[in-house]
Amino acid sequence: MTISVFSVIMSILCSSVILFITSLLITHAKRVRWGSILLLCILGFVRLLLPVDFDFGKVIHSWSMYPTLQRIAEWKPIGGWTLARLLIGIWGLGSGICFLVFLNRIAYLKIVIRRAVSVPEGERLKSLLQQVIDTLEYRGNVRIVVTAEVSTAMSVGIISPVILVPKEMLAFQDEEILGILKHEITHYLRGDVGKQWALFVLTCIFWWNPAVHYLKRCIVDMLELECDARVCQGMTDEERLVYLEGIQHTLKGEPKKNIGLGMGFVTSHNARILERRYREALNPVKRYSNTVTALLAVICILAFAASYTVIIQPIIVPEDGEEVAEEHPDAEVEDRFLLRLPNGTYMLISDMKWKAYLTEEEIHRPPYEGLTVYDKEKGE
Repeated sequence: MTISVFSVIMSILCSSVILFITSLLITHAKRVRWGSILLLCILGFVRLLLPVDFDFGKVIHSWSMYPTLQRIAEWKPIGGWTLARLLIGIWGLGSGICFLVFLNRIAYLKIVIRRAVSVPEGERLKSLLQQVIDTLEYRGNVRIVVTAEVSTAMSVGIISPVILVPKEMLAFQDEEILGILKHEITHYLRGDVGKQWALFVLTCIFWWNPAVHYLKRCIVDMLELECDARVCQGMTDEERLVYLEGIQHTLKGEPKKNIGLGMGFVTSHNARILERRYREALNPVKRYSNTVTALLAVICILAFAASYTVIIQPIIVPEDGEEVAEEHPDAEVEDRFLLRLPNGTYMLISDMKWKAYLTEEEIHRPPYEGLTVYDKEKGE
């Protein structure tokens, strides 16, 4: 098991494909269960975080693309720094900036909560919240505060849950407020706020990968749809319409700065998402059966494992040629020779460049028959 620049490239490509497919499933395959989406996300990020080549992988040689990438990576635009090192440095710097922005958002959220007005016991909002808590059998402690700094009700905080309520919501009917508060408490029951924060951390680490940002947006939309489905479960058609009127009234409010660290009742004004929320609230989507879901999970795991069975490597690696020249100075007079590797395979070296991998059977057949064999470890 080894890690190289080539295994990292392969890891980025494979994980991006997995995460992009996951985003497409979230957007278009409405019957896919949340568990399947979560499995795909885990596999995608594991593939990204585990860029290794296993010994059992089949080596595919690249004649032009990878050697070109390697030459670009070894280019030294600034002093003795290669482009590869500069890119790693930019990655780290970008992640640091993203985490600073993340911490700044947390600090701003704390300021918003501190400036908000707590709802005392016996007030209308507090009574409606208690009614929702009793109905959903929520066991956690949650505060409800009123603020002018948000345009929609929003669940924030993981350790200390808080529901931010815009002051405009105080004019809503009780039935609408009950639906909105039920939506926010359901987010806590599902752990959606924690999931959103985890997505923020991942986008801070992999800020350069557009597939991760696209996936984050798709998952947040899916969490809202899943929350709607759970809230509307068991409602009558009239109750569903009142619930949707709460969304409509919220949309009419004045847009405010998006805190971005909470699951809001209406945070996305995207017409496609809003239309889907309305449609699926009125006509719940039937999910795939457990059998289909299990089959999809098996296919995903097999595809994930298969991504490690192929290793793409360049046919020419200048460093290996230089290393060979140092270990075997007498071989410089030979145009072509074989280098025996610890795993039992052989490298064909021509003009001090790595040309191909060969097996024991291949070296005894033309045109490799009779070439001098050197041992890489012993230097013989």
